[in-house]
Amino acid sequence: MKTAHISRRGFLAGAGIGAATLLAAACGVQPAGEMAPADAEPEAEAPEAMTEPGAVEGVVTVWSPTRFDFSTDLGGEIANAFREAYDNNVRVVPSTPASLWNTITTAAAAGSSPDVASGGDWFSPEWGLTGVATDLLPRVKTSNLDMSEYWESLFAENYWEGALYGFTYAPDLRVMYMRTESYLEAGLDPDNPPQYWDEMEEVVTRTSKVDAGGKLTVSGYAPFWGSGGHNEWIIPLTQLGGSRFSEDRWTVTINSPEAVQALEWLKKIFDLQGGWDNVQQLRGQGIRSNVHFNDGRIANYWATYSERGEWLNINAPDLTFHFMPYPRPRETDRAATWGGTHTWHIGNSAANPDGGWGFIEFMARPDWNLKFCKRFDRIPIRIDVTNSEAYHENDPFRLLQNSQIPFRVGNVGIPGAEALRRRWRIPLVDDVTSGKVTPEEGLAAAEHDMQAILDEWKARIDG
Repeated sequence: MKTAHISRRGFLAGAGIGAATLLAAACGVQPAGEMAPADAEPEAEAPEAMTEPGAVEGVVTVWSPTRFDFSTDLGGEIANAFREAYDNNVRVVPSTPASLWNTITTAAAAGSSPDVASGGDWFSPEWGLTGVATDLLPRVKTSNLDMSEYWESLFAENYWEGALYGFTYAPDLRVMYMRTESYLEAGLDPDNPPQYWDEMEEVVTRTSKVDAGGKLTVSGYAPFWGSGGHNEWIIPLTQLGGSRFSEDRWTVTINSPEAVQALEWLKKIFDLQGGWDNVQQLRGQGIRSNVHFNDGRIANYWATYSERGEWLNINAPDLTFHFMPYPRPRETDRAATWGGTHTWHIGNSAANPDGGWGFIEFMARPDWNLKFCKRFDRIPIRIDVTNSEAYHENDPFRLLQNSQIPFRVGNVGIPGAEALRRRWRIPLVDDVTSGKVTPEEGLAAAEHDMQAILDEWKARIDG
């Protein structure tokens, strides 16, 4: 039977914050994230509150990914409970359209938006500024929702200049999975995982294997193979204090000494294993990275927490693994991890926006937030649910996840988000870590292209 472990040292030191804080987290206590102060938000005319039973009625169209289908499984249960909570005066009509995010913008342009639709948080400002999505903040102010009860790091990208254009409901985070057998074979103690970059370099050197011709047969660590993909390099960038954009998000700041150092460190990980090409040949074609991890071709694997339940427990039940946070640079000792999320939006031409908001608010209730996250292996948006034993069950794996939520970074909520995130990932990251260009050359070109995208969007919005 598979077992998964983390040591006390790895749990306390690996998070990059005080031991007292993490011990509190282990006991179900977590420092609350802070939202933007209410007095910093411009006042807006608020609609009537839609929180009381009977206040919502009619058909509510809900567009969501297939994974979160609201016609079956727990999704169907939520839809039925929502209907009953509003005296059977409301009915959810779910849909899981292909190419969901493109479908939403097409529907908005045609004046036929769904009442509530799922997208990424990084789309929220662009959709709000272009009229695809509506501002939810007036509804928050007249509802029973208290945004101080929700994790700031999970909602930050939905805000733009005092407006809230999206409401997070299904976030995730990443963790470093450690293949126990690979550590033991290399004479390493998996109960004492590497905390810092230099320690990770030693682990990579000792767990990697090559054949007589120098061809890599086991990678100690293969950056970018996990579900974070090429976004991974944003983690060392953040740990070093770097950023992708200025505070107002209109100036690209990616060409910085911190960015150079972050990419140089990831290139070093490749170079320790014979270089980028040597690692890539090991990957092959059409083989999932978690299969490589299960079969022992990679010793460390950076992927979502949900990978444990969604794939490893099902497809690799006999695999034994440990886990740890992403290693940190000694000079800053700063923690960071990557997270994605699914986010609710109310369409600009929704036929029943009150019903859409009622559905969003209903799913945010503690009981449904708990059930949803347990069923789909998501992170609770509510701080109290995250800290509840009913959620974490004193599972060290989940407690480590919970301790990392305040340090989550992800795609930036910004106009032009999709084009911008493509440019900060590929070809920039591969070109630098493979040695095709220097970090300075790659970053200068990426910053130039990204700033052009932003300037075009700013001119469009200002005009």
